[in-house]
Amino acid sequence: TNPAAERNETGGRAERIRRPSETNPAAERKESAPIDAGFAMCFKTIPLQKSAETTLVSPKNTRSLQVYEISDVATADDAKELLVLAEGLWTDSRASGDADTSYRTSETASLRDDASRASAAVARVAKKAAEVFGLPASCCETLQLVRYSSPDAYFRPHLDCLDDAGQVLLGGQRVGTVLIYLADVAAGDGGETRFPALGLDVRPVALDAVAWANVRDDGVPDVRSRHEARPLASAGATKVAVNCWVRAFPGADRL
Repeated sequence: TNPAAERNETGGRAERIRRPSETNPAAERKESAPIDAGFAMCFKTIPLQKSAETTLVSPKNTRSLQVYEISDVATADDAKELLVLAEGLWTDSRASGDADTSYRTSETASLRDDASRASAAVARVAKKAAEVFGLPASCCETLQLVRYSSPDAYFRPHLDCLDDAGQVLLGGQRVGTVLIYLADVAAGDGGETRFPALGLDVRPVALDAVAWANVRDDGVPDVRSRHEARPLASAGATKVAVNCWVRAFPGADRL
């Protein structure tokens, strides 16, 4: 696919990203209440490192969580190699700390085998994702691919922040997320990444990524970052993406 060409189609970005014209500051103040102040020790938000390939897609309101679209985190060759590495690794997804699969019905492939550890593409993508938040590559957790291949596949609204104190102490909190789409999902076929608190939907376009901070400036998890993977609307559609979770401490690349 050619993301640049897609962006130049009629409607372009506006067709893929839906957001409100204005936000409700009072509601956002309520949404920003901490879910667990105990994790404020983890790390403070690091400003996202903007470049010419970075575009703000969330509402232009300083009270809003800022969500960005980035077009240069992964190349077509990187995406191809990640998909090859994932073959044979796909398993039913599990939400963190929850054995109930009704909350998440996708498939995941964690690239922590020897071939993935030796992959130049994995190293490049992890490095680029960590750099989005101004951190070294070793702060990027093991890459996890996710696949939705039917209208029955979804991920309910959730936070990427960790609620396991042991994991937080081991590698730090997931201070930021970079979600890279590896395949297109046509308009009308569903599969959007939705941020309910922002009224924001982003349609997957191959090689485009969305990035956001998972914690507030004081280090407390930001509930406005709650997001979901909307179900596909077409039986013939497939959504594939890679989660790049950027942790506070170096060494997270081995977790």
